[in-house]
Amino acid sequence: MKRLVMMGAASALLLAGGCAFWKSGETADGMRPAKLGFNLAKCGAANPEGITLYQNDIYFTARNDWLNKPAQIMRITAKDKLETVLTFGADVSPLGLAFGPDGNLYVCDNHFADDAWGKSRLLRVTFAGGNPVSVDVVAAGFNHINGIAMKGRDVYVTETVLARAPNGVTTGAVFKFALAQLNAGKPVAVKAAKSDPHCLLTITTRNPKVQYSANGLTFDSEGNLYVCSFGDAVMWKATFDARGAVTSCAPWSDARTMAWMHSLDGAHYDAQDNVIWVADLLGNTVGYIEVATGRAVAIARSSIPHDAPDGNLDTPADVIRRGDKLYVVNFNLEIDRHIATEYQAVSVIKLK
Repeated sequence: MKRLVMMGAASALLLAGGCAFWKSGETADGMRPAKLGFNLAKCGAANPEGITLYQNDIYFTARNDWLNKPAQIMRITAKDKLETVLTFGADVSPLGLAFGPDGNLYVCDNHFADDAWGKSRLLRVTFAGGNPVSVDVVAAGFNHINGIAMKGRDVYVTETVLARAPNGVTTGAVFKFALAQLNAGKPVAVKAAKSDPHCLLTITTRNPKVQYSANGLTFDSEGNLYVCSFGDAVMWKATFDARGAVTSCAPWSDARTMAWMHSLDGAHYDAQDNVIWVADLLGNTVGYIEVATGRAVAIARSSIPHDAPDGNLDTPADVIRRGDKLYVVNFNLEIDRHIATEYQAVSVIKLK
């Protein structure tokens, strides 16, 4: 696997607050243990990255870089049974995924490299009777398509690297498409630039040592949009008027300062407790941000590097809640001080 190096990441890992509504079962330092939920190596899958919940089933992408074989979509059923839903062709490199109100699955197909811009795509996996029947490209021309979220009949995706400036500032963006615009016969031709009519907003990431910007994104119950700055470990918040136009977009919660997180990767809103669950890939941490206050709290963390097959966190890329459990996909990425091994897992963290 290719090794990516990000120099100068902070090494201190400190606890920055308790979790008021989860008391029982906490470890001595206030953290919760991450346990092995699914050993993906046993079913021939690896490098899980994006995760979503649909009709009480959990779906996630398995890129299978470690195995050097085509990527897959996996499903964890309501009874915690692991299934393979779809195996892609060799030309697909999936990250985030989300189901639309049309019952189809939309997948970010990322082909970014420093010498390969404009090669990434948005895919639609059409489902019938609960099974995939076709995979189509519905938009193309992204640099680094990554996270995805739905609101109404619109799909929102992040562009992690819209532009990089000589001073180390990276611009990320959110692109918005109406589902009715997405035609497999004529994919939307995206221009990865602010001038593209589908570019809804941009954010900036100022960490010159981690030049990756907009990553995970999610909406709260009031329709506000939250976007992760990967390199700064800062959550941005955007608000909208009645017509859907952006009225504000600014940094909102600094998870690096409050919870000693090193990055913000995947994010999912949890209406039950009005929090946003976040995965810190670089810091081997999972936590949440309170929507009411913006306070960031870490609830699970493991050492770096971590390659023991115990279910503990290993470059967690995304996290989602189902019932009283968090399901965490561990990307197993060789980056900074992290190492990639045959250990491939979905971790489970019990909340109660």
